Amino acid sequence: MADILSNDELDELLAAIDAGPQAKRKPERDRKVSAYDFRRPCRLTRDHVRVLQPLNTAAAEGIARHFSELLRANVEVNAIGIDALPYSNFISSLPSPVCLNVFALGIVEEKGLLTMDVPLALAIVDRMMGGPGVAFETIRPLTDLEQKIIDGPTRAALELLCQNWKAVAAVDFKFEERRMDPRMLQIAPASEVMLRIIFAVGGQIGSGEMCFAAPFSAIDKMMPREQMMDRLYRPAQMASEEERKALARRIRQAPVRIEALLGHTEISVKQLAELQVNHVLPLDRRVTMPLDVLVQGVPKFKARPGRVGRSLSIQICE
Repeated sequence: MADILSNDELDELLAAIDAGPQAKRKPERDRKVSAYDFRRPCRLTRDHVRVLQPLNTAAAEGIARHFSELLRANVEVNAIGIDALPYSNFISSLPSPVCLNVFALGIVEEKGLLTMDVPLALAIVDRMMGGPGVAFETIRPLTDLEQKIIDGPTRAALELLCQNWKAVAAVDFKFEERRMDPRMLQIAPASEVMLRIIFAVGGQIGSGEMCFAAPFSAIDKMMPREQMMDRLYRPAQMASEEERKALARRIRQAPVRIEALLGHTEISVKQLAELQVNHVLPLDRRVTMPLDVLVQGVPKFKARPGRVGRSLSIQICE
């Protein structure tokens, strides 16, 4: 005997007939679809990100320290993204005007870009000229004088990026020119894939972005896949002789703070307030006793005080 439809099933059937053939079935789940250009496949791999992310993070910390010291303000810089996109898309994504700094990559003929948002650049210039360093609401091209002033911070940021990239590639970034209109700049073919690294700048000078961009063809030449994989997976004890020598040179050039401690004493606040020139404070160490020599705050040597010419000095004795 054939199955008999229930009243509910009859209602659903009649509703479907009334809706007609244009009715679409509701998808079981939402699917995220992203565009992909098979003519220009993405060349940014996870290995690239794993190699570049620590370098960019270290560069961001160095830029933040430099900007904070230069501007005497709290400045934060963070590497917030690494991606790859065609040169035409990269240029169209930039605001106009924008601070464009063209530089040579060094070991290859291609050129790179370091960009900075105009409000951020104006705030830095204002701070360097003695102002409060507040971002301007009106976006306008920088004057020739303002461009020369902002050259110092941008070149310092480029130098810090170069120093960190030298850990994985023999690069030598050299500043060449500055522009304000991205539409008038062409350093690569429109279809050339560009590596873009985005830095977010914030703090007391407002907020903005800096972008580092270079052709991927140059990245492949400066950082071959074999070299990149070797850096990722080679054990630390198998470092090359050149790397060990370079590390030894950097260690020898690192600054070390050395202090000679004459002694200690304790006085009251009243005695401290009454101190004047020629007053004498007794210490807990005799004149004939050797001094403690502290290296980075840690006692390491014993020494005796003396002079070399007109300069005070100490002689290590233990």
